[in-house]
Amino acid sequence: MSDSVALIGLVHPALAEAIYIDTILVENVEEFKKWGPLGANGRPLISKAGETFRAFITALESLGYKVEHRILNAADYGDPTTRKRFFMIARRGGKKITWPQATHSVNPQPRPVRRGQKEVARSSRD
Repeated sequence: MSDSVALIGLVHPALAEAIYIDTILVENVEEFKKWGPLGANGRPLISKAGETFRAFITALESLGYKVEHRILNAADYGDPTTRKRFFMIARRGGKKITWPQATHSVNPQPRPVRRGQKEVARSSRD
């Protein structure tokens, strides 16, 4: 079994414990941090937004994982889109978490809105 698992969703903590995954990478929409329980109508409970996400992080930490998460903008890494995505890296065994350096941005911070318009992102070709 590989010591690394990449997912576009969720690793159940029991799975991570059972097969001793060293590194977990989660990629999702930025609203993933608001993941929480659903009401009787099947819609998210606003008052509990983020509750399930925090419980997931806590469960991984209880298994010895160091967990970090960020919102990254694809344009900062050479993709010709300003799409923002949630990324989480969880590692155990004392392994260091290393994030990639932005290659296509002088300032890899979120682009501010000015006078009702966002700054235009340049494509990697530019």
